Amino acid sequence: MHRVFLALGGFSGFLAVAAGAFGAHALQRRLEPDLLAVFDTGARYHLCHALALVAVAILCERRPDPALVTGGWLFVAGTIRHEERLAGPRGAPPEGRLHARYAELG
Repeated sequence: MHRVFLALGGFSGFLAVAAGAFGAHALQRRLEPDLLAVFDTGARYHLCHALALVAVAILCERRPDPALVTGGWLFVAGTIRHEERLAGPRGAPPEGRLHARYAELG
């Protein structure tokens, strides 16, 4: 089970770095400074969640415990939910926020 969390943490970390680079380079001219700061904060939180997943993977390997597995899955769910909440205008329904944000940029 620890390999699953390690893989998810690594992939999530990759996505966090990619999101940060995208925000720093591609969105700099398209977003207002306050929205760019929100995007940057989301990318940083995403990276923190990725590191927490890697920590859970290491702990699961050294000391298997059902509570750690549950905690790992909660980190995965928290990362997904956090990304969903930050993506898009506040008035859009949760499932449409990401699509609304991409439509604005396009």
